[in-house]
Amino acid sequence: MRVGSIFSGAGLGDLGLTWAGFDHEWFCELAEYQRKVLALRWPGAPVYTDVTELKGNDLPPVDILIGGFPCQAFSSAARGRNIAEKDRKAELVRLADEMRPQWVVGENVKRSPVESVAADLRGLGYRTSVFNLESAQVGADHQRSRWWVCAYADNEGEFHLPINAEVARLSEIRRSFRGWPDYARAVRASSESSNRVHRLECLGNGQDPFVTLAIGRAIQKVETTFSKSGD
Repeated sequence: MRVGSIFSGAGLGDLGLTWAGFDHEWFCELAEYQRKVLALRWPGAPVYTDVTELKGNDLPPVDILIGGFPCQAFSSAARGRNIAEKDRKAELVRLADEMRPQWVVGENVKRSPVESVAADLRGLGYRTSVFNLESAQVGADHQRSRWWVCAYADNEGEFHLPINAEVARLSEIRRSFRGWPDYARAVRASSESSNRVHRLECLGNGQDPFVTLAIGRAIQKVETTFSKSGD
């Protein structure tokens, strides 16, 4: 399945989809350092800069559109400042409307904007599933709680059972990785490390690739079910 990614960051969430066997057609990320990481890890895939300038008709078609839209507009730290300028969740819905991918996946730290996106996607004819997943649920030693919406273009789609099964399975797999309990220490790089601030920003803002791996595998299970049923 082909993926188009917006608000890509350094591609941590996209890494999970790559592990699941999906192919990225393109990315979109505003930050320069993160764009360099994307270009290094996914050579040949275009990396666009400004999501507001993307036009669905001009982009390579994809089966999955994914975007973890920025959380600043919904953070309590913003105290109501510059909300309109920083709220980019509508761009995910706009591109979904223009491109009509089979799947749309959105993510944020807050539930309310994710629910809002889900409502807008249902207005476009998608069936949606909204849920919370923490990194701890897939075997990490930290929470990293995130809200997700997965939308499927066929109103008969079901998603919650496959994602629950994958979360349970990946939790055990992740705990078996050598050195994973040392994750917290591993990300606290030496102050002498090259690009330390950029690297920590990528980790702090990024999605957990094991979470998106679970989502990707759940999507595959749903697609397989529909293929067998002939829908």
